[in-house]
Amino acid sequence: MLNAFGWCVVRSSRSPYVDVTLEETVDRIDEEVSRRDAILADQLLAWLGDPKDNGDFMWSLKPIQWSDAKVLLYTASRNHRASRLWDFHEWIIENAPGSYGLTYVNDDEDDGSYRPDRRTGIDRKGVFRVFRIANGKIDECDDPFLSPIIPIINPNDLC
Repeated sequence: MLNAFGWCVVRSSRSPYVDVTLEETVDRIDEEVSRRDAILADQLLAWLGDPKDNGDFMWSLKPIQWSDAKVLLYTASRNHRASRLWDFHEWIIENAPGSYGLTYVNDDEDDGSYRPDRRTGIDRKGVFRVFRIANGKIDECDDPFLSPIIPIINPNDLC
C-alpha cells in the first residue's frame, strides 16, 4: 500500500534574476515573475487535468496571498507502488525549478528507491520517506518524526 501526503509551492525559476543590476526596477522583476508564475500554474493545471479523473492522486491548487505562485496540496493512495505521484515530481523538477515542497510517503513495497524502476535493494517498508523538492531537484530523506512506524505510530503491532 502506498500512501503519500504533500505540498509544493509551484514557482518558476528565480535564477534569471540573480545578477540583476541596481538599474533594474523591483516592479519590472515582480511583473515578470508574476507573469511566469501564472503561465506555469496554467501549464500545471493542464498537465494535472480534471481532479475527478486522477484516480489515486488527489490534489487542490490554492493561491498564495503574497505571490502569484500557487501551492499544490496533494495525496496519493494506491494498493501498489505505481502512482501519478512520481510523474508529478518529475514534472515539477523539469518545468518548475523554482518550486519547493515536501512529500511524505509510506510504501510497503519500498525497497529504497525513489521510483519503482530505480530499485536499490534497501528495505524501507516500515518507515516514512521524505521527498524534498528544491532548486530543480528532488532528494529522498530519512523521516525523523513518524519512523519507524512500529513502535512510533503502531506501538502494539506485532507484524
